[in-house]
Amino acid sequence: MAREFFDYDPQTGETEYLEFTNDGKFHITTEQDIQPFVDFAKALANSGVTDGNFRKEGWLYALIPPVVQAQMFKRGINILDKNDTKKVVDDINANYPYLKTTHRHHAL
Repeated sequence: MAREFFDYDPQTGETEYLEFTNDGKFHITTEQDIQPFVDFAKALANSGVTDGNFRKEGWLYALIPPVVQAQMFKRGINILDKNDTKKVVDDINANYPYLKTTHRHHAL
């Protein structure tokens, strides 16, 4: 069936589409242009601004857009669960290195 525009969030750049199937079910698909996230992460990494005071203040390791958060969640990784921090870092290193805000490597 045809996909219809459903919603747009200008703050995140997420667009949602609604699609009804012949069996009476429907699907909502979310799309997002993550290029602004990628560009900003690259700028932060190249400037080194996120590398300072790692031991005192922490480290902004990556920017994770909502659509990537959803992909991680579908694979059983909850970015809000501190017990999944290792999984999050490993997944970023393996699948989303372009979202890292540093050129350093971190592993738990």
